[in-house]
Amino acid sequence: MKKVFFIVVLSPLLFLYCTHSTTLSEQLKLNFSTHLKMVDSSLILDSFKIIRIDTMDQRLGRITDTMDYKRELHRVQGELANAIVEQKKDSIIFYKDEINYILPQLDSLTNSISRADTTKKFGIIVSCLFQIRKNNEYQKKAVNYFLDNKMNIRNSDMIDTVIQGAYLKLN
Repeated sequence: MKKVFFIVVLSPLLFLYCTHSTTLSEQLKLNFSTHLKMVDSSLILDSFKIIRIDTMDQRLGRITDTMDYKRELHRVQGELANAIVEQKKDSIIFYKDEINYILPQLDSLTNSISRADTTKKFGIIVSCLFQIRKNNEYQKKAVNYFLDNKMNIRNSDMIDTVIQGAYLKLN
């Protein structure tokens, strides 16, 4: 009786589920397209391709955090340089304080990489290559999606930043 129930009722449901489920590539392409349209609805996505998938563990997480801190440090150093040129004393003090906060954090993160646990899995990093177009101008870049263990995207802001950077180079 159970076999008949499975064949008659559950088999068609399983078939429908399998035929309607989308691949990771399709899901990320749809997500990327949504982000793209929020920047400029006239942008056209010519291609979107997964080029690499890595497991995110504690070590890779700390490496990623270190890269984020370095990127922020470079940004703040640029702001400080502009404040010095423009002789904005309040801004100079603020940016120096920011740098003084970031440097020890960066050192601590850098030193903790070698002690990080590689057995704790946090999710995956999916590296994708995309090409966008506007008015016969093309821009080809890479974007990383950080997905947790439940496959939730954890870096929407970073995706927007990458798209915005490519968009600005088109104009």
